[in-house]
Amino acid sequence: MVHPPAAARPPAFGRLCRLGLPALLAGLGSAGCVDSTGGERVRFRVEAENVALAEGQAADFVDEQSGWAVHLDVAALYLGPLYLWSDEPQLDVNGVGYVDPVRRLPAAGQSPWGALLGPSAHAAGADQLRAGNLRGELTEQVRVDLLTDTTVALGEGTALAGPARSAELWLEPVSGDETLRLRGVARRGAEALPFALELSYDDDWVDVAGGDSPTVLRRLRGLLLSAELAEGGLLSVSVDHRRFFAGVDWASLLDAAAPADTGAAVDSGAPAEAVVLTREDDVGDVISRRVRQVGSSGPWALTWSPAAPPGG
Repeated sequence: MVHPPAAARPPAFGRLCRLGLPALLAGLGSAGCVDSTGGERVRFRVEAENVALAEGQAADFVDEQSGWAVHLDVAALYLGPLYLWSDEPQLDVNGVGYVDPVRRLPAAGQSPWGALLGPSAHAAGADQLRAGNLRGELTEQVRVDLLTDTTVALGEGTALAGPARSAELWLEPVSGDETLRLRGVARRGAEALPFALELSYDDDWVDVAGGDSPTVLRRLRGLLLSAELAEGGLLSVSVDHRRFFAGVDWASLLDAAAPADTGAAVDSGAPAEAVVLTREDDVGDVISRRVRQVGSSGPWALTWSPAAPPGG
């Protein structure tokens, strides 16, 4: 685990300021649209929990949807900053139509795809502020080694006491690093596909011409939470990186991974060169979407635990 030096807030922070959060939670109770009706200023701890490692399947697991076995040699992910909101999100953060607050489905006539995967950049009308008032924040960015770190302290957040019903988690890397780094091998029967991925939702992964924005794609919006924020509580951010690979069509890479026909004999015992995944191939595209998937089938879950009573 690497704790990077404090990084400058991402450019998106300026957009929040222009929306009436000039000091965000620095002043707690006096800043813009931060709801000050719910209680006093409190501090809380934030931890990341690695579900796959806790279950002994961090480096080696089988994707039940595709039947492919995945072995990981490298798996590292940046988490943070984190923002907490007062209400459940009442909108489709993927920009495919508003969500029915009861059925949790897109409005009639809209595609359900956005309800299954994470936020899209095309979300001009999907302002998370519609989910209520900002209740808390954690500004740290921490790199988590998904193969060794079962539980990682992400830092101490600041909030207003009271309810929080949704969260916004940013996958913001420090300068010069990647949001997600993966290296490993996918296998099925006699087929073996070494792969590598370095993902930052930057210009290499974002269709800027099509209206996408790296800063938007790094935000996981509308994560459900049930918390009564109070002094000394613990917010656990659970991640299951096995779900990054759910349903990936590794067979689509077979042609790309095949050695060129040079007429020379191929040493079957030599390791194949890793296929570098990009947003242009099906595997890279699906993984980049699964990382950002919200909801019960996604890799993310948030839970709140109040502080233990004195002497308890």
